[in-house]
Amino acid sequence: ALSLSLLILVASGCSVRRFAINRVGDALASGGSTYEKDEDLDLVGSALPFGLKLVETLIEESPRHKGLLQVACQGFATYSYVHLQHEAGVLAATDMDGAARLRALARRLCLRAHHYGYRGLDLLSPGISARMTTDPQAALARAGSGRDVPLLYWNAVAPGLTISVSKNDASMLARIPRCRR
Repeated sequence: ALSLSLLILVASGCSVRRFAINRVGDALASGGSTYEKDEDLDLVGSALPFGLKLVETLIEESPRHKGLLQVACQGFATYSYVHLQHEAGVLAATDMDGAARLRALARRLCLRAHHYGYRGLDLLSPGISARMTTDPQAALARAGSGRDVPLLYWNAVAPGLTISVSKNDASMLARIPRCRR
C-alpha cells in the first residue's frame, strides 16, 4: 500500500508539474509580452537569451506544447534579427571578424527557430515539415485552421532570416521560393 501511495504521489506530482508548465506555456504563447512593449532595445536584447533558454527548459519538460514551440520559433528568429544582425551591422564598421561571428550566430539561431517551428507544425499536422520541403503548396493546403497562422508565419520568417545572413550559401538561397509560398 505504501509503494502504491508513493507511486500515486509521484505520478500526480509529474502531472501537476506538467500542468503548471503548460499553463506558463499558454501564457507565453498568448502574446503581448513585455519584451514587445519595452522601448529599451538594449535591455530587451540582453534579456532575451535568458528568456529563450527558459523556454527551451520548459520545452524539455513539455515537448509537445505547440505554444512553447511557437514562442521558441518566434523568440529565436526575433533575437537573431533584431539584436544579433543589428549588432553585426554596427560592428562591421570596425571589426569584420566580429561581425562575421555574430552573423554566424544569428544564422545558427535562425535555424534553431526553424527547427522549433517545424516541430510545432508537425504537432498540427504530422509529417507537414517533410511535405513543406517537397511540396509546400500541398502541405499548406493541409495546414490547420486560422489559429495556426502565427506558427506558419514564424516558420516562414525563420528560414527567410537565415537566408538573409547566408547570402553566400547557395543551398539557403535555393529556399527563397519555398519561403515565399
